Amino acid sequence: MKCKTHTFVGVVEWGTALLGQLKWLHKVSRITRRLYPGIGTMLSAAAAERNKDPILSVLRDIVNTERPLQALEISSGTGQHVIHFAQTLRNITWQPSEYDRQSLASIEAYRAHYQLHNVKPAIHLDASQPHQYWGGIQPESLDLVLNINMIHISPLSCTEGLFKGTGALLKPQGLLLTYGPYAVNGRITPQSNVDFDYSLRQRHPEWGLKDISFLNSVAQKNGLFLEKIVDMPANNKCLLFRKESLV
Repeated sequence: MKCKTHTFVGVVEWGTALLGQLKWLHKVSRITRRLYPGIGTMLSAAAAERNKDPILSVLRDIVNTERPLQALEISSGTGQHVIHFAQTLRNITWQPSEYDRQSLASIEAYRAHYQLHNVKPAIHLDASQPHQYWGGIQPESLDLVLNINMIHISPLSCTEGLFKGTGALLKPQGLLLTYGPYAVNGRITPQSNVDFDYSLRQRHPEWGLKDISFLNSVAQKNGLFLEKIVDMPANNKCLLFRKESLV
């Protein structure tokens, strides 16, 4: 009996010590998260991992790499894209942005991990709102705006806001690059994109693949003109819109 009692007391003492350690670790974790928001939360999207190199290839063909440039990424997602682009295109100062709070934390986690001097802290940005609410970015101060895989999974107001805000913030001759699946002249191909469009519209009536001609008409209302369409892997496209000078 004495031996069993001694064993029981030892287990209790061990459990109490373990509980104390867990409480201490939890406290340290809370302090760390407060001091370094997003640490340990680097999210990874398989689609972003697949398409980051093809999109980077397009960027390298269209941007000037010999002078400093300012870029805004609208709807940065996990942060994988902006970090990948910034590692290669170091003459560009990148401003990531997101609406989703969890994604903002992930972007900051990537920034903390990679410590790139040309990536600014992420800002909260609702593309459906006027550009005056886009983190204080000044009109005609940007050379490049990126928007990857947002248009088909957001309300129409976000698409309209994207073009309106970009039209105001881009410098003359600046570029907007959008990436994703699109309809062309009223048709969606191949069948996998048809099925994808159907599934999106089942989830939200304003979601779904937008027609390139429709996007071009919205762009033109805001001083942007479709300059080039680049076919991409997995039945996606890059659309390049140029802000034309009034002169």
